Amino acid sequence: MKSWVASLVVVTHLVLVFYSLAATPPLTPDFGSDFNRHAHAFPIAGHVVRIPEEGRLIKTIFWLDFPSLCVFYLFSVIPMVLFPRMNIQTLSWLNATFLFAITFVQWWLVGLSLEEVIRFLRKGRGNAGSPPNKRLQPTPR
Repeated sequence: MKSWVASLVVVTHLVLVFYSLAATPPLTPDFGSDFNRHAHAFPIAGHVVRIPEEGRLIKTIFWLDFPSLCVFYLFSVIPMVLFPRMNIQTLSWLNATFLFAITFVQWWLVGLSLEEVIRFLRKGRGNAGSPPNKRLQPTPR
C-alpha cells in the first residue's frame, strides 16, 4: 500500500517521539530498586519516561498514542515472564521496538484514513453529479 499521507504521518510522529525522548533523563541501573519513586515511569530506549512529570509534547503524544499504549501494556508482561532476569537496558530497548511496531501500525492506519478523506473531499460529495453505474441497473427480462 503506497500512501504519501500515511508515510508523512508516521515520519512526523517518529520525529516528535525522538525529539521528546531526547529531553527525558537517561535510564540508570537503580531504576527498579524503589517502586514508589518509579511507579509512573517506564523504561523506553535507554530513557525513563514519567508521564505525569513530562512536558506538554510528550503528554500530547501519550494521549494520541493511547490505543497503542493500551495494546503495549497488555502484552508488555510477556517478556518479563519469559525472561525474568532481563537487564533493564535490554528491556527498555525491547519496549521501544514493540512500541515502534504498534504505533507504526496505528499511525499508518490514521494516514490511510486521512488520505481517503482527502480523496473523498477532492471528488466532491459522493456520486451526486455523475452518471449512474450501469452494473447497478436492473437488466430487462
